[in-house]
Amino acid sequence: MNGRNIVKYQGIRCELYEHYYSPDSPPCVKLISSGDIQKAKKLGFECAGFPDEWVRYLTQAEYESLTD
Repeated sequence: MNGRNIVKYQGIRCELYEHYYSPDSPPCVKLISSGDIQKAKKLGFECAGFPDEWVRYLTQAEYESLTD
């Protein structure tokens, strides 16, 4: 994991990661608030481990648009 960077993805506050599990993993956003889980599910987030650890993997273009 790399440093914490807070972004809004589709209206949901998330942490942005260039790599989450390993240097080879794609960029992703991780849900910050468990209150947004239902909305996140509709946007394609998936449970990544713990019950409140929801992530959505991003394309390189999506990642770059969030880092501008």
